[in-house]
Amino acid sequence: MDNRTRPYTKMEKIKISERIGAIKAKKHRVAIFRIATKNDYIRDKGGVYLKISEMSTETINAIEQYLDEHLPVPVIKSMANTTPYYSDSANESSVKLTNMEKNVLRNIDTAESLIASVESTNVTTSEQIIVKPLG
Repeated sequence: MDNRTRPYTKMEKIKISERIGAIKAKKHRVAIFRIATKNDYIRDKGGVYLKISEMSTETINAIEQYLDEHLPVPVIKSMANTTPYYSDSANESSVKLTNMEKNVLRNIDTAESLIASVESTNVTTSEQIIVKPLG
């Protein structure tokens, strides 16, 4: 990635930390710790831990650049045959909906027809309107 000035989001930092955690080779781990400053990690009897949440954007940029150069993320191609819910063919121009989507559309149509019937009735006094609390 290019150098950036805006701070990394929490999810971006989590993804970078997962990439670092997946590193098996000691030489890559040592290289990443050389990029980090003394304030960017904690050392105790359990080990050494990077504090990615407190790192500066420049340090994270350098680590991410190292990861991209030396340990690029592999692109995984899907081997499964999937059929989309839509078709690009000229013969079939409609979108195929799941049963859940069909039920939502039916409920919307029912609600709209109910609202239309209520609006068409002439309500003359407020006593005819009953509001019941839900649940």
